[in-house]
Amino acid sequence: MAYDDRDNEDDLDIRKPYSDQANPDANLSGGEIVLAVLCSGIGCIMGIVWLIQGRPKAAKMIGLSLAVGIVKNIVWFTLNGGLRP
Repeated sequence: MAYDDRDNEDDLDIRKPYSDQANPDANLSGGEIVLAVLCSGIGCIMGIVWLIQGRPKAAKMIGLSLAVGIVKNIVWFTLNGGLRP
């Protein structure tokens, strides 16, 4: 009798859905990413509201908004010469 790895129940548990199919609200849409990049303050506020509501994508929105805000400030200070005396 040949070994058949399809008989292993751990590999083929159909009760475990894929993460994207289980909760489509877990990933940010294109519009939400654009909002977080262009209006990072509003994106951060939306992420906080989603965090209160218990949505799984809240941390992604807050993190992306904060990261974009930090990068924007670094670029702004670099282009403006930093702190001038």
